[in-house]
Amino acid sequence: MEDLAGLVIQHLQVTDGTSPYALMYVEDYGYRVLIAKAARVDGTVLYEYAYVDLAEGPAWDARSNNEQPAWEFVAFSNLEAAVYFGLAFLNKDYMPQGNGYAMQTMRVEDVEVMFERNDAGALVPKKYQNGFRDSVTQNCIGRRRVLNEAMLKAGLASLLPVSRA
Repeated sequence: MEDLAGLVIQHLQVTDGTSPYALMYVEDYGYRVLIAKAARVDGTVLYEYAYVDLAEGPAWDARSNNEQPAWEFVAFSNLEAAVYFGLAFLNKDYMPQGNGYAMQTMRVEDVEVMFERNDAGALVPKKYQNGFRDSVTQNCIGRRRVLNEAMLKAGLASLLPVSRA
């Protein structure tokens, strides 16, 4: 039995890792941004979102007080739950027909410049505090205007981490 457990643990360690890609959704004005990444941890795929709304809520309050807004983070191990959350955030105020957001595929290292990491989490760098509209397409691999359940689900599924096996 120990041999079987050892083999399972060894297999899980071999296939653990992060996807080299991320998806970034930006609304037309560049204020609402959702970044999706995926990682396999102990054999379970986790879908992580970083999100910020620079037009209202805590991020808007921070901008109004001349402070740096903070990114918020959430992770899901269930693809359906991740899709639901993503659609709820993106459809919060408008665009129920799926227009108005650009879905971009980017390399994770190109997305990291959008975070100013600190001990408490991550802040929106000063150069993005007036929106991400003009800055996000510089290093994108591909772009598509879409926002519906099927495409968000397909986009998240495309982030499955590359196996090291």
